Amino acid sequence: MLAAPAPHGRVVPPDVAVVRNVAYGTDPKQRFDVYVPRGARNAAVVLMVHGGAWRIGDKRSRGVVENKVAHWSRGGIVVISVNYRMLPGTDPVEQARDVARALAAAQRRMSEWGGDAGSVVLMGHSAGAHLVALLDANPTLATSLGARTWLGAVIDAADRFAVRATSLGVRAEVLPVAKSHAAIDAELGAPGAYTEAVDTFLRSLGIQTS
Repeated sequence: MLAAPAPHGRVVPPDVAVVRNVAYGTDPKQRFDVYVPRGARNAAVVLMVHGGAWRIGDKRSRGVVENKVAHWSRGGIVVISVNYRMLPGTDPVEQARDVARALAAAQRRMSEWGGDAGSVVLMGHSAGAHLVALLDANPTLATSLGARTWLGAVIDAADRFAVRATSLGVRAEVLPVAKSHAAIDAELGAPGAYTEAVDTFLRSLGIQTS
């Protein structure tokens, strides 16, 4: 398997293979990276969407992937980190469609990476949380572009969405954490009660996290 350098000198765990810059469109931003644990077979998948006010950010940023890959790869989960086109050229609804296009492309090739196309959880932080919420609120945005439905979503920093979803009879849980906006993203996957609470939610969807 491959060990790939990450930003700021960090290293992907040696038992995780990395497939960089898989294209899901013609624009250079329409790319995703796949982190594949050794021996992955019919594995669950976390598809991560970075934040950055819809204008900046990158799929390889330390806070986006480092702790998440280190943690979930130990449980045999494939992690996919997605880039998408930005403002001002691409509005948030079309950005959400980019995430849907990435999901569809990943699901079509999931067997190459040992993943299960039917066991995907969407995850996003900040602006990325907004894009995931758009898809979760209106799955036809994704299915109309060839994506299959997903098991659930972890939407960091989007509690108003949960309130509205609950009012419509949709299962939604809010986990208050005493962390900064950046730490909500960067510390997910690090040992502690925060990560364990998210793991508990994933297990409720049928995903084994360890």
